[in-house]
Amino acid sequence: MDFPKTKKMLKRFAKAIMRAGRIRLAAAGMGSSRLIKNFSYQIGTITEGDLPKAVSFTFGGSKKYWQFVDEGVRGSGGFKGSGRARGGKSPFKFKKKNIARGVIEKWIGTKGVRLRGKDGRFKTKSASNVRGAAFVIGRAIAQRGLTRTQFFSAPYKKNMKYYIDKIVNAYAEDIEDDIVSKVKGIK
Repeated sequence: MDFPKTKKMLKRFAKAIMRAGRIRLAAAGMGSSRLIKNFSYQIGTITEGDLPKAVSFTFGGSKKYWQFVDEGVRGSGGFKGSGRARGGKSPFKFKKKNIARGVIEKWIGTKGVRLRGKDGRFKTKSASNVRGAAFVIGRAIAQRGLTRTQFFSAPYKKNMKYYIDKIVNAYAEDIEDDIVSKVKGIK
């Protein structure tokens, strides 16, 4: 059985989630990130009684990163004046006072961040300048945390409420059409 009406409804459901998720990521300043470019869905095989597993979402090569962006990460805290804490209700938390060595250095290189000195002028990208900037940026992220975007969980909950009855009705119609076609085949 092919379930054409159910697949059509599941595609609408998945596209609505992706559209809203991309809007949320763009509003959070992540409009050009790899996460938004690799955010996709796939409709699998639909079997009777296994409808919830019919749609799967992928977020590129990231296994956990998308969850950190979606739910945020609580900061580890730190010295007075470290700024406003982010990721307040997140189940994730930074354990250390800084991010793993090399992560921010690599980000500075790929993003093309230009470094400034105390006088406000641009500095050359020497290894020590990049290490120093990476240390300060990594410490600030670890202490403050990451803001939650809910780019996936909020649209999923909202669209599930809207589409659940439509998906179930489409599923029922597909089963009804299959039964009718089998009965006509017997005559």
